[in-house]
Amino acid sequence: MYDALAEKHEFLAFDESRKRSVLPTFVGAIMAEFVKQADNGYVKDHGFDFDTAVKNACMYMDEHPEWLAEDPPMGPSMFFQKHLQGLLDSNPDLELERTEKSGKLKLTRKDTWKLEDLGIEDKFLDAYTTFGHCQNYLSTYLNRKHLTANNTIHTRFTNLLRTGRTSSTRPNIQNIPARDAEFPLRLMYKAYPGTVLCATDFSFVELCGFAQACYTRFGHSVMRTVINAGLDPHRWFAGVMDKLITPDLSGASDPTWVKDMNIFLKANVSDAARQKAKAANFGFPGALGVKTFYKTSRESGVHISMEEAAFMRDAWINTFTEMREHMNPEPVKDAGNYGDPYGFIPPEEDEIEDEEVEKRQLYKATLINGMVRNRCTFNAACNVQFQGLVAYGAKIACWNLMTAGYERRLTNFVHDEVLYCLTREELETHIPHVEALMIKGMRVAIPDVDIKVETTCSTHWDKGASEYKDLKKDESGLAIIEPPEFIKQLNKENEQ
Repeated sequence: MYDALAEKHEFLAFDESRKRSVLPTFVGAIMAEFVKQADNGYVKDHGFDFDTAVKNACMYMDEHPEWLAEDPPMGPSMFFQKHLQGLLDSNPDLELERTEKSGKLKLTRKDTWKLEDLGIEDKFLDAYTTFGHCQNYLSTYLNRKHLTANNTIHTRFTNLLRTGRTSSTRPNIQNIPARDAEFPLRLMYKAYPGTVLCATDFSFVELCGFAQACYTRFGHSVMRTVINAGLDPHRWFAGVMDKLITPDLSGASDPTWVKDMNIFLKANVSDAARQKAKAANFGFPGALGVKTFYKTSRESGVHISMEEAAFMRDAWINTFTEMREHMNPEPVKDAGNYGDPYGFIPPEEDEIEDEEVEKRQLYKATLINGMVRNRCTFNAACNVQFQGLVAYGAKIACWNLMTAGYERRLTNFVHDEVLYCLTREELETHIPHVEALMIKGMRVAIPDVDIKVETTCSTHWDKGASEYKDLKKDESGLAIIEPPEFIKQLNKENEQ
C-alpha cells in the first residue's frame, strides 16, 4: 500500500529504515484529514476525498525533510554519546568517566556536579540523567516482581561480605536512598494495619567503631574522647575546622565545660558547616584522598572546592592524631614508599574498584575482635578495621532481639538500623527494651566508647520521623503517630 501510494502520488519513497516511523505518521495525517472532512459534513454529502487527504499528507511530510535522511536513525544512546563527546571537545576541563568494557562515556545524575562546576547548562542532559535515574529506581527498587500476592516484600539477605557487613537482594532494601526529597522511596514501606513502624538506629556508630579500634590498638583516640564527653563529633570538628574553637579537650571530663561547649557549638556552627564536617568524619577514616573525597562530597550534595577538600583532610588528620597510626595497615607484600607524610597512598590510587582488587592485593587487616581480612587494598584494610567491627556488633544486637522474642516483629535490618512493628500500647514498654538490647550487643564489639541509639516512630519508613521521646500523647496517654508530610499531601490529592 505504501509503495503504491508513493508511485501514484509521486512523492519521495523513504529509506527502508525510516518506514517504521514515517509510515504511521503518513497514515496518521490521512486519518486527521478524514476526521476534518467528517466534522464539516463533507464525507456525509460527497464521501471521503482520499486524493486530497493524501496530497495534504504529502505536504505535511515535505515540511520535515529530516525524515527523508538516508542515514540510519540515531537512537537515544548513540545521541547521548555524541552529545557528551561534543561537550568534551568544547570543554577541555570537563572530565567524564568511561565504562571499562565498551569505553562509552558515563554521566549519571550524581555526576552532574561536574557540569555545574564549569557552568555548563544543558536541558537535554538534565532530562536524560533524570530519566536514567528514574529507570534505575524502577528496576532496582520498584520492580513489581519483588512483590508478593499481599503487596509485601521478602528480601534475601547475605549475612557476611568481605567488609563484614550484610547485603540484601530482590530488592536491595538496605540501600534505598534515605534523603531523596524528589523520590522519597522509603515512604513506600508502611506499618502493618494497627501497628506503628519503629526504627532504632545507632548514633554515628562507625565513628564509635573507629575510636574503639584505635584506642585498643594504639592506646589513645581523640575521637573516643569527643564521643565519651558527650559532644557531637560532627559539630565539634566543624568548630575546629572553622577555627571557632581549638581541639583542646582538657576539659572533657568536666560536665559544665561539656555543657557550655555544646551550647556554643549549637549556636555558632551552622547546619551546612556540620554537614561538611560529617562528610569528613565518615570519609577520612577509610583513607579517602583529596580527589576522591571531593568527588564523593559533591555526589552527596556537599558543595566544597578541591582546595577545601585538601584543607579539610589536613585539618582532620591533625585533629584526630590516631589517624597517623591507623593509616599503616600490614602489607602482604612490598607496597613501596609513596612518600606521603600521613601514610596515604596518592589520591589517584586511593579508591580501587572491586575489579582491580585481584590486581593489587597488598594488605591484610586483623580486627581487634580477631577477624582477619586478607589480600585487600589499602583503603579496604583501613576501612574494615571499624566497619567490620560495627557489623559484628550489629549482628550481635540483632541476635539479642531474636532471642528476646522479637523475630516476628522485625521487618528490616540496615547495617546500623533495625525496623520493627509495635502497637501504640506497646511503645512505652518495648522501645526501651529494644534499645537496651541493641546497646548491649554493640558493646560486645565496642566496650570502651559510649554507644547511643535513637528511635523514631511513624506510619511509614521515614528518615525524618519524630523521635519516640518527642512524641505527643493523647488523652489516654498513648503516643500520637502522624504520617509524613509527603503522605499527608498525597492523601489530600487522592481525596480531591
